[in-house]
Amino acid sequence: MTMINDRLAYLDRLISVQNCGHNVHEEIDEAIALVRSELREGQSKHEGDLSTGYDDYIENIKRLAGDWYSDEFRLTNAVIYGAYSSGGSGDIYVGRAQGTSTSIWALEATFKDVVYLTIETQRNAPNLNGKVVFIDPGVSVPRGQRIKRLLKIVSIEDVPRHD
Repeated sequence: MTMINDRLAYLDRLISVQNCGHNVHEEIDEAIALVRSELREGQSKHEGDLSTGYDDYIENIKRLAGDWYSDEFRLTNAVIYGAYSSGGSGDIYVGRAQGTSTSIWALEATFKDVVYLTIETQRNAPNLNGKVVFIDPGVSVPRGQRIKRLLKIVSIEDVPRHD
């Protein structure tokens, strides 16, 4: 995303120079066309990440879980991935011991804009600016961070039904 923002700023500067009446119009037009082309390629790759990234995400889960991987956790994986790909913020309700941490770590390994904050990582949090941040219960985002979205994990217990 930073690369795209840098290119947009560069494109704005080129357009403003172009409008000043300099004699280098051909060179500027060529540079603008090149930057626009690169931006389109970058945008299409970013959009493609979500559609093709799911398979990479599942492979990362399998790699992280190793022998503990089970298809029983498909719902948790789908919930975590869905929360990320939806573009929304809010609470994510998941069952206890359903592979939530592994699922988020795999998402973090798959997509560069994901960060998982736990009680252990909160104190030495990395730069969270522009990131989709997943947090465990009791964890907060450090002050001064300009995150993209916040997704709070809410762990629920399986409550037996009494019919």
